[in-house]
Amino acid sequence: MLEETKKYINSLTIAYIFALSLIALLSMSAHVILDKVISVQSSAATIINVSGRQRMLSQRIAMLTCHYAVKQNDYNKKSLLAAITMMEKSHFALTHGDKTLGLPSTIPPEVQEIYYGKEYNLDNEVKEYIVLSKQFLDQPQDKELLVKIMDQAHDHLLNGLDKVVKTYELQSKEQVNMITLTQRIVLFIIIATLMAEALFIFRPMVRKLQSFAMMLYDLATHDFLTKFANRRLTLEILEKHIKRNKIDKKPISVMMIDIDHFKKINDTYGHKTGDAVIVAISKSIANNVRPTDTCGRWGGEEFLLILPEADVKEADAVAQRILSSIEREVIMVDDLRLKMTVSIGLSVYKDMEITMDLIERADQALYEAKENGRNRIKIR
Repeated sequence: MLEETKKYINSLTIAYIFALSLIALLSMSAHVILDKVISVQSSAATIINVSGRQRMLSQRIAMLTCHYAVKQNDYNKKSLLAAITMMEKSHFALTHGDKTLGLPSTIPPEVQEIYYGKEYNLDNEVKEYIVLSKQFLDQPQDKELLVKIMDQAHDHLLNGLDKVVKTYELQSKEQVNMITLTQRIVLFIIIATLMAEALFIFRPMVRKLQSFAMMLYDLATHDFLTKFANRRLTLEILEKHIKRNKIDKKPISVMMIDIDHFKKINDTYGHKTGDAVIVAISKSIANNVRPTDTCGRWGGEEFLLILPEADVKEADAVAQRILSSIEREVIMVDDLRLKMTVSIGLSVYKDMEITMDLIERADQALYEAKENGRNRIKIR
């Protein structure tokens, strides 16, 4: 039993370690996913911000060209040049990547189609817009050039830039949704693992430990050979009955039983036969007592019986059954046929009597029974 319990607990321990490892792995995965969400959000925010700024710059350049056309001074020229330069650098960063800004070097296929596809051809549109704007810096009186810049800023270029921003926003939402879903799945697996751990590891382990604890308690409080209560437990039970007697005043009888001539059995046939005799007699005793009675092995070949709510007459009737049953029984040990008898000492609890005095009177009665020929009952 002990070895099986040990193996069982070892297997549960291995399962527990595996479950903990799985939880740790899943927790790390959740952390990585969370980092990924933050990274994606940060990168997406940068891309959307720069793309949105391009849209704003296209309109600002158009506005500044008008200002420069009206008032051709250095301030307006510098403002226009700064806007053109920023739009040019931002366009290059968006299409080729920029580590300092955190922009990726690869463009998603949907955005690539906007920049280089036939419908928007945004790359050429931006470059052409920048070229026209730079030309206007040197030709602010060119009204035709100004009209081209205005037309491009408010028509195809703006639509393309707006499409880029919306595409990036949509992709960002889809990526976040996908990663969030993955994180929820990981969280669900962690919770499911914890529940499975509680159900299939902790619960069986606790039950097994409870069973093991009960087994240890049983070994500590019961006689291994007869399964009767041992001396310590028998005393505890008797003391509980005596404490209860102080309240309900119900009688308590105690019976001390000793196997007659048991030493001769051990000396003649050995301790194996002696143990078999003790087991056989303990069964006879157990078969002739009431369900409420306690059978205890007091030591060696002696037994102490506790009969709660039994007066001397009721206790004597139980003692007579035990005496007769054992006297009639033939105990078979291998090829041996043994006939055994017992001597019984009986006492009934007296008011305010201490536990050991009650047992001592039963023991004295037993001594008298043996002195008077054995195989009999004495009451004291």
